Amino acid sequence: MSPAQSGDRLSRIRASMKQEGLDALIINYSTNVVYATGFDGIADVENPHIALVTADRAIALIDSRYFEVASGQAAAHNFEVILARHEVRERAVEMIDQLAPVRIGIEDTMGYGQFLKWKEALEGREIVATHRLIEDVREIKDREEIARIEQAQRITDEAFTHMLEFIKPGQTESEVALELEFTLRRLGAEAMAFEPIVAAGANGSMPHAKPGGYRLQIGDLLTMDFGAQFKGYKADMTRTICVGQASALQKEIYAIVLDAQLNAIEAVRAGARSADVDAAARTIIDNAGYGEQFGHGTGHGIGLDVHELPSLKPISEGTIKAGSVTSIEPGIYLEGVLGVRIEDLVVVTDQGYQMLTGSPKELIELAV
Repeated sequence: MSPAQSGDRLSRIRASMKQEGLDALIINYSTNVVYATGFDGIADVENPHIALVTADRAIALIDSRYFEVASGQAAAHNFEVILARHEVRERAVEMIDQLAPVRIGIEDTMGYGQFLKWKEALEGREIVATHRLIEDVREIKDREEIARIEQAQRITDEAFTHMLEFIKPGQTESEVALELEFTLRRLGAEAMAFEPIVAAGANGSMPHAKPGGYRLQIGDLLTMDFGAQFKGYKADMTRTICVGQASALQKEIYAIVLDAQLNAIEAVRAGARSADVDAAARTIIDNAGYGEQFGHGTGHGIGLDVHELPSLKPISEGTIKAGSVTSIEPGIYLEGVLGVRIEDLVVVTDQGYQMLTGSPKELIELAV
């Protein structure tokens, strides 16, 4: 199976609705609305937009701030756009009354209070809380989505190359993070994919450390986890480098993590069990005696959100699918001493994988 064709999203959503026995689907989770409609420029954490999909209609109810933007894209994405100012739910109910569906799905990502309001507004119809219906469709990226992630990753790789020239002893983690953000935007990112992780020395033992006032010292390992966002789609990359020459312990830990990461990448293919890809990395780290120091999953999907399906953890169920994009990012964290993580993005294919990350992975020791 290849990546899905661009423009195929509605048919895949409708196929999932049919499988669930739904006559209509109300989509209100902001990222899922962006995905279903295909509209660029309407993303908003607090967005009040709603997409309503039936077997033969696709309607986007858009508030006035984004109505003009959405209207300009509607025809290309087979959506009707209706202006809804402060009464989005009411307008959606009016449309449902016209279309007269019997069994209606509502995403279970909304709060319980909101769900009760919808249920009251749609009294007399069967309401079904759907779980991961759109997210499961989103797992398989179409060609346009992969192209956007690929471009986001190119920007991320280029920024990393710049950082190797920029980083010097005495800089704070926050200064490095600021330069990362400035560089990504200068190179064409519309935003950061997420708040960057910049952790030096002993701070590297915290996988999600926030950059602070610690100043880089000669001999420190420096972990940078960051990514660009391009046309809504995100990249994600982690590199651990050494400011100066690495110690024997630092080199040992780095070599184990790199071996684990390469082994997990080689386990990637359509149909592989998610837990087996995780195990390909985890077994190497376990056998080296550092299993307790690798506490997170080996990888996660990425796209419009920085964490999507698939999830590569020991407890993960199911298999990975052709067309999904996932990170591979094992790590070892010695509390109060150091941390090493290496992360790449790959597209899952029938034959194995396509590597999206272009930056080198051997341990880089900066000349100081």
